[in-house]
Amino acid sequence: MLDRIANWYHLSKQYFFTYKEGFFNLSFLSNSPEVIMKSFIKMPFVKHNAEEQKINVVNPFVFGESYYAELEEGLWLLHSTITYKNNVSFTPIYDKFLPSDYYCLTFGFIENNFKLNHFESNNVKIINETISFIKPKSDYLHCHFKGSSSKMFLIYFNKDWLAKNILNAPNVKQSTIKLFEKETNNIINYTIKSEIFNKITLPFINSYKENSKTNVLELKKCIYNFLDYFFQNLNDIENFEPKRISVKSTLKINKIENYLMSTIYNKFPGIDFLSEKFNVSPTKLKNDFKSIYNTSIFKYYQAKQMDLSLKYLLRGEYVKDIAAKFNYQNVSKFSNAFKNHHAVLPSHFK
Repeated sequence: MLDRIANWYHLSKQYFFTYKEGFFNLSFLSNSPEVIMKSFIKMPFVKHNAEEQKINVVNPFVFGESYYAELEEGLWLLHSTITYKNNVSFTPIYDKFLPSDYYCLTFGFIENNFKLNHFESNNVKIINETISFIKPKSDYLHCHFKGSSSKMFLIYFNKDWLAKNILNAPNVKQSTIKLFEKETNNIINYTIKSEIFNKITLPFINSYKENSKTNVLELKKCIYNFLDYFFQNLNDIENFEPKRISVKSTLKINKIENYLMSTIYNKFPGIDFLSEKFNVSPTKLKNDFKSIYNTSIFKYYQAKQMDLSLKYLLRGEYVKDIAAKFNYQNVSKFSNAFKNHHAVLPSHFK
């Protein structure tokens, strides 16, 4: 393994970051979590603390830290907190001479800061809470915009661990078996309600806050609880049908999502407008967006508006003023949209 990592480093060190489509792209060696961490440790501007199983990175593109731990044979957890000083994207590469048999279940927060020319605020924070499932050797793209920050947890497990602990477990669900079938697609992305997401992530966050060294037992408990939640709720994901989407299309959808969040106080601009602005057909735009975010563009946009509206309500602002911020013609339409997302009327918080 170390020889292959050294070979990768020798061939790639001049091209760690390449610029394309408005992003500085880092291609990283991705065969396994061990390969990922050992290859990152060799990169410039990286400091490694072996005792704490931690790496720190500060370079012209990002700054942050990552922790790693092998909790069982074939089961790893990586945890990173990163701030982006430029538009940065990550794509995996795989060494054909090394095994590539790890699945990855990722969850975390991505916070984007938008500077807006708006009467309400010239700066707004939009937080995306996502869960992603990636199969071995998948081709994918993670995009992060300048000024954003992320807190991510990545659970890696290989095929042997999967067979022993999940597929051969009693009463395993058919939806779980289907997820790992060869003919199903390689990547799933979806969002869940903030209150559920916070319950999932809080034990992981607390484990790292309360311990300077890796608490293996506590993290294993967190992972088993999360995996149980994930596999038990596969059927509850709205329109759960994983689809393939190219890296190029993923990049375009990420740019569209970022644009929408920068116009969060406005009315939804419409499919035709977005289609023309980003040079993509309306049908492909709708299909690709749903493949990544598992909901329609309009529902996604409205949900982000309603999440932001709740923050204003909790600050004690009037419903009519909040409705006006988001360009609703009347309070009734705003209240209906709010109830559709939060299951209660805005008056519930007064």
